[in-house]
Amino acid sequence: MQDVLIIGSGTTGLTAAQELISAGRSVLVVDKGRSIGGRMATRVTRSGWQFDHGCPSLEPSDPQFRNMLQSAGCVPWNGGVVAVPGMSSLAAWLGQSLSIQQGVEVSKLSQTKKGWVAETSEGGIEGRHVVLTVPAPQAQALLAGTPLADEIEGVAMAPCLTMMAVFERFEDSTPDVMRNPTPALSKVIRDGSKPRRPHAVTYVAHASAEWTAEHLELSKEEIAKLMLVELADVVGACPGETRYLSGHRWRYARTATPLGRPCLQDGPLVVAGDWCLGPNAEDAWASGRAAAQAVLMA
Repeated sequence: MQDVLIIGSGTTGLTAAQELISAGRSVLVVDKGRSIGGRMATRVTRSGWQFDHGCPSLEPSDPQFRNMLQSAGCVPWNGGVVAVPGMSSLAAWLGQSLSIQQGVEVSKLSQTKKGWVAETSEGGIEGRHVVLTVPAPQAQALLAGTPLADEIEGVAMAPCLTMMAVFERFEDSTPDVMRNPTPALSKVIRDGSKPRRPHAVTYVAHASAEWTAEHLELSKEEIAKLMLVELADVVGACPGETRYLSGHRWRYARTATPLGRPCLQDGPLVVAGDWCLGPNAEDAWASGRAAAQAVLMA
């Protein structure tokens, strides 16, 4: 039996794990994805181009969060900070020395006399304490029939479609970040302008909430092609002169209506995530710290 089982290796789960390890607890982190970090992600292509296609940058307000980012080697950029050489570097820093198993999907949570058991693709994993840090809809499904599921009912999360592109023969003089440049695009980031990135004309574009809702179930290829037309018009590039083009679908990207509390707890079970407090990575970090404290006080 694990002392503390953390489900989800995003910023919340990794933060909670580090806090608990520092307090002397034994922790196992499991996640269904291929890599840690969740939206703290960096796509690296075979040609060496890279894109921070989840969280483009951070704007810390809490002094302790700012200090943590400095310790992780983050550097200033465009009024905020970024991790180097990519945003996934922050996830790697948070995950250092942790026991993490990727590719492990939890399908059911059941309470036992000694704690909880998570039914996974690798079999059952028992934990005296469980910290559930998946997106709100997934947490609610796993907790169906429990009082905690009812408390999550009011949380609303929204998706975001994202496009990554590299242009050739293009004079790049656009701003580092453009917000709401068209009704279809909520943000355009000149990713190649960030410190210690490959020298290339690389862009990441996030679709608006309305455009995302309208096009959510298109293929990633269709999403990328449609968003490319919008992006090229904004930056003055030719859609036919792309060296790389890709789309990505983040189904739980934005917290539209947060829980309003840093975490939920039912004895040895704690539920946390950015959706508890808001849409930002700092909210995920704060919820992770609160979850760790809840376990320690249980």
